Amino acid sequence: MAFLQFTQLACVSALSVMLTTWAATSAIAETIKVGLVDFALRHDALKRFDRVKVRSITFETSEMTAARYQSSKNAKGHADVMAAELVESFQGAAPGVFLELYVASPFLEDPNTGRQSIDFEQLEFAYDWFARQGVKIVAQTFVSRDNENLERAIATASKEGLVLLTSAGNGPRQNVVPPFPASYNDAIGISTTGLSDELNTEERRNDYVRYSVPAPAASPIKLRQDPEAAVLAGSSRATVTAAGLLGALSTRYRLDNRADAVLVLDALAEPVAEYGHSAYGIGVLMQDNVATHLKSGATHPRLRRLLRDDRLSA
Repeated sequence: MAFLQFTQLACVSALSVMLTTWAATSAIAETIKVGLVDFALRHDALKRFDRVKVRSITFETSEMTAARYQSSKNAKGHADVMAAELVESFQGAAPGVFLELYVASPFLEDPNTGRQSIDFEQLEFAYDWFARQGVKIVAQTFVSRDNENLERAIATASKEGLVLLTSAGNGPRQNVVPPFPASYNDAIGISTTGLSDELNTEERRNDYVRYSVPAPAASPIKLRQDPEAAVLAGSSRATVTAAGLLGALSTRYRLDNRADAVLVLDALAEPVAEYGHSAYGIGVLMQDNVATHLKSGATHPRLRRLLRDDRLSA
């Protein structure tokens, strides 16, 4: 998406929606915070979930408004779908834990033409906002070309200690190849295991994919006929699913930076060679594996130094 430079911020809205009260019997006292960079979120998008608080921020100018829909074919806002997938992933692996989801939407749309763009200056502001709110893990579903404004924003996120899980894209017919920011060293590229016919055309996909996430089962015909189902097959959904799993793992491990996150995910990912098909990177992140690990008292030797109790008592 093209860079838009704005000199005036017309509207910044911070919305806080408490969807339920804290469960008194929760197994963990600390709230887990996860960030999401996506299109604008509908206020009541997550009302069906318990133990979730949502905070969102959008940007507008006199010429542009906040963008909600990835395309006119989709009946649901992109962020609505992605946020729900993130929450389901988190709660499936860490049931009963309270989640605060911070959503930043630096995507703008020209109301006259429908043209959508991302404002990289406001993306950098969003990273600063995440960090000030105590967020560490951030999922971002967009794919862009390499440019100095995006590179500067990602560098800011890295300096703030954010762990960026970012979409590795859905192939050359949908986005630029190689995809950014997944190709930056400070990011963690996430791929779907779906859309293999398209993704297998990328000769160097493993250069910018660290992990894959299984796509929901759906026939090629269904994916062609139903844009909503197609969204769930892509790397955007894989990215938010991975962020939900990493958020769940942060109930047990203290993840201070990208290196900590990679250490944990490397240890728990199923090797690509064992997964057997349509996977990229070094491993596949499976919700069942993460949930089982969190229920177990066993800890991989390499991860012991990251245990929350160990870090807190050190």
